[in-house]
Amino acid sequence: MEKRTEKALLITGLICFAAALVWALLISAGRVRVERQLDTFDLAAAYSDVRQLSCSSPGLNPAAELAALKGAGLTSLIIESSDRTAGESAAQKYGFGIIYKADSEKGDNLSALPAGSRVLFVNNLIFEKSRVLSKGYKPCQLELYKPVGFEGIPRKDILTAHTVKDQELDKLSFSKLRDRFLRARVERRIGILYIKFKYSDAGFQENERLVSGISSALKGAGEKPGVFNSNPYLLGTGEHIRARQYAAFFLALLFPLLAFFAGMRYFKSPFARFFAMFLLSLAGGVIVSAVISDTVFMIKLEQFGGVRYALSLPVAAVLAYLVFKNRGEFTGRGLALTGGLILLFGIIFVIASARSGNFSAPLFPFEESFRGLLENIFRARPREKEFLIGYPCLLLGLNMLYEDRFRNFKLPAIMLVSVGIFGLTSVVNTFCHAHIPFLMSVLRSVYGAVLGLLGGSLLIWLSRLLRRP
Repeated sequence: MEKRTEKALLITGLICFAAALVWALLISAGRVRVERQLDTFDLAAAYSDVRQLSCSSPGLNPAAELAALKGAGLTSLIIESSDRTAGESAAQKYGFGIIYKADSEKGDNLSALPAGSRVLFVNNLIFEKSRVLSKGYKPCQLELYKPVGFEGIPRKDILTAHTVKDQELDKLSFSKLRDRFLRARVERRIGILYIKFKYSDAGFQENERLVSGISSALKGAGEKPGVFNSNPYLLGTGEHIRARQYAAFFLALLFPLLAFFAGMRYFKSPFARFFAMFLLSLAGGVIVSAVISDTVFMIKLEQFGGVRYALSLPVAAVLAYLVFKNRGEFTGRGLALTGGLILLFGIIFVIASARSGNFSAPLFPFEESFRGLLENIFRARPREKEFLIGYPCLLLGLNMLYEDRFRNFKLPAIMLVSVGIFGLTSVVNTFCHAHIPFLMSVLRSVYGAVLGLLGGSLLIWLSRLLRRP
């Protein structure tokens, strides 16, 4: 009777899962079509920066700099109210698009701006909202600043933009600035790249090379320079946002656990279990992605909440289950080893959790260079917590639970499997970031699994070599 009940539940679950996956794939196909429409990047700089830079560059003037920047790939000028007449004239003369900068603290008035203008509101704070709506202004929403007053603005009129905060500018080299803007465009499909100039000893030439380097790299990747004037992410209805967030959070918790228990229940060998767990987690990520495939998530007006909880709670649940199931092992001489392993687990747990979220902890000194190397090899950079931590630990732990030669190493195996669940939660977590293109999320997940499989296989080989029967 119990077997019949289990079989009936399994068949019902598989039917529901298949239906949800088909629905998610249809939504994802539509999302990919929408994301491919975003093929225009807009390199912008402030007209005031050009004037100031000309003062520190002997032999140059704003006109010569503007002509050189246009040739380097600059496409738009950001014009403050105090520079409006001169800035508009320069933009018209050299063929730049115009973005007006509006600052409520300076008493700027929007009434004089032409209808349909692109407007960069300082600190992402929209003021005179009724005028914004009546004249069809297009606000540029800056990343890393909380959007205020964007409610009710038509989604097609909200333009994504990225820049560097003033306090960060002097800390970044030109090469790091270039990589940062390229990452914002390639990984997150930001439309407007607002480049702030550095007033270094190198002066204008280095800044010109920065613009040229970004433009050349993006054109080499098949993208088109131009004026970014409309948001192509018209997907979803923009309704039931809270319900979608709660549903996505529940699914992000469910699928790693489902993948773990299904893999352990219906498969025997460590590699079969690994593939089953990864594929179920990947499918879960696709379903979560479909739930939040809406423009408001894709341009980060709204974000998936509870990223760190979704990453860490399934790990803690699996650890608690395995400890309870094998509680007889946690006695005697195993207590000291258990304490050490739990401490190690806690350290990895904190580090891996801090590496995720909408605002992550600072990178280690070597990590930025390592990420740059990965980006050069894989356009879709695999996540370190998957291929360096999660998957190798998961494979090694599953193998130690499977092979009789490791029967005296059950406690380390339990800890390794628990840490390995980070890989599964990270896969689902990848798809919770709707501002990252869908296909890039798929690629980075697959790359992570392949690299993790290689690392895990190496660890299994070494463990077998050290623990011969």
